[in-house]
Amino acid sequence: MQPFMLQRFKVAAANLAAHQVLPSDGQSRQPPDDWKPHIAHVQLFLSKHRGPDRAVFRINIYNIVLANILEPSPATHVKIEDDNNAAEDDNEDDPEDCELPPITYVCPGSAAYQHLQACERVQKPSDWPLERLLELSDHFPIKFPVDTVRCSYLLEMSDVSRESMEHYANSAYPILHEDVLYLYINFLENKMRFGSAREKDLYSGMSVVDLVHRLLENRAVTFIGSNDFYLLLNGEKGRGGWENLGSLPADKEVPPLDFENCLSYHEMKLSAFLTVSSESAFINEGNRNNRGIPAQDPESVQAYGVVVGVIGTRLEKPGFMEWEEVMVTKSQNVKENGFGPVLRPMETDLNDQDAKIQWRDLWASFYGISPHLPLYDEVLDRREACGKEAKNRYVEISSDQFFDNIIFKKRVGASIETLLLEAQHRAAVAKTKAYVHVVGIGLGVWSISSHQQKVFLDAFADCLRRLAAVLSHISDVHFSWFRERLCGGVGNGGLICGRGENNGVEEEDDDGIRVHFSLRSPHARLLKSQDHGKLLVVSYAWDGNALPGNEFWMGRLDSSGDPAEACSSQIAELHNPHINRRKVSGANLHVACTRWGVLHVSEYARKKLQSLR
Repeated sequence: MQPFMLQRFKVAAANLAAHQVLPSDGQSRQPPDDWKPHIAHVQLFLSKHRGPDRAVFRINIYNIVLANILEPSPATHVKIEDDNNAAEDDNEDDPEDCELPPITYVCPGSAAYQHLQACERVQKPSDWPLERLLELSDHFPIKFPVDTVRCSYLLEMSDVSRESMEHYANSAYPILHEDVLYLYINFLENKMRFGSAREKDLYSGMSVVDLVHRLLENRAVTFIGSNDFYLLLNGEKGRGGWENLGSLPADKEVPPLDFENCLSYHEMKLSAFLTVSSESAFINEGNRNNRGIPAQDPESVQAYGVVVGVIGTRLEKPGFMEWEEVMVTKSQNVKENGFGPVLRPMETDLNDQDAKIQWRDLWASFYGISPHLPLYDEVLDRREACGKEAKNRYVEISSDQFFDNIIFKKRVGASIETLLLEAQHRAAVAKTKAYVHVVGIGLGVWSISSHQQKVFLDAFADCLRRLAAVLSHISDVHFSWFRERLCGGVGNGGLICGRGENNGVEEEDDDGIRVHFSLRSPHARLLKSQDHGKLLVVSYAWDGNALPGNEFWMGRLDSSGDPAEACSSQIAELHNPHINRRKVSGANLHVACTRWGVLHVSEYARKKLQSLR
């Protein structure tokens, strides 16, 4: 049985005890009549999981029924007797299992169910005229450093039509991975129970769509460096001061930063999962030094394609963002910071330590880490006791710092799956195949170790193989400017996910996905005859607290891939929530899932709720 299944049973039993549905001694009661129809389902489940799987915990059929239909509340802790040292075995996650855990059953009446009902009522924004976008662009308070990527400039070109510009603008939308949608819901519930007074006031009555809109609209214009240099929409600049946003009373905040109009670091961590996608025209090949200069030879450039902003792990600032889970350090991973065993808080006497513990447990649950995010000493013991397997998972960065490869793969896997499902969707709508241009996300100045690139590529291969059955409209994945040259063991020209994976052998009838490695520029024309008619889907490395382009708005046009993309495509306008206001909004949120593909949040909620009835 996989660790996340063991964790599901443990958390469920703990919650039952906490809610006095199950006595704390673990003894069962007779199930109410309206619960009995679920028993047959669970008996079928058990019939397919014999041997050790049946004896993981001594909880009877009633408890297992509840584990499958009761949504876990904020974490609790009770002692559960285990069989065959199962709990000890559970301390080690399977190194091959880098998926996020399955979504917990959404129980009618639960917070998640109510949020889905609210999502079902969201009206998808209708298309809007290009003139409105042009007007908002003209009034955008920050000066565009180049105009060649703006709709107003492109409309002057003889080969660009107003219809195509309007179509590209209306094709934009934000996307969340299905699993992350529930993370956002759990975040809101966590903050309403354990957040600061400022957070409780802000999040009171907020829907998940409202949260997405805030994450899009309240970010800085530019946000760079470990010292958090920023440019705000009102033109103010500064360094630092973001660390305590949300935890301080309003009168203690230091202008120009205030929680009402700026994102807290906890919100930035959520925002890093948020993707924006649209079709776009391309004005040049998009290399790092393009600086917004139109290509001299238009035939060298793909005329249009899809651009997807994807965000990786930011490990340049210790103690914040993904550092909290990916890194295990002597100073961070201590009980005082909320790591280690999770104890159920007293409902009437919540304190700062309870908030820290529940924040860690929110992320442990999201990543499927059982039984909790580890203490530093636990990792030392695990590396000593489990040898190579534990050392492969926890890579030593320094004498008192370890890098958790499993959590890193799960984190980037959520972004990779979103990119792949979006490429599949766009190509299916266009009735063609997608040629996906992949850049490293979080592998440059944000990285802490050179080994991350290999782990990222392995995670990408895991995602391709896991989603193979639903990626029928993706033909190629092209990794650009990677030092490593293997994706899950498959090299340049090889096939992955085909009937027989190979490493460079051409098989015209193979239905696999072709892997490429080169120094390819993002928008270079697809010249091979077999690539004619394919849809180019380009990813670029974005930031969770900046508008598309980031340094672009400071005039630093060639400092990274983010401004380079803004200098060669239309993301500075089309992905900008202040300019493409109707489409880059919470109301236009789309959800990416393997079951139904990419669809508007209201349609996703409708299908999900129907599946629960």
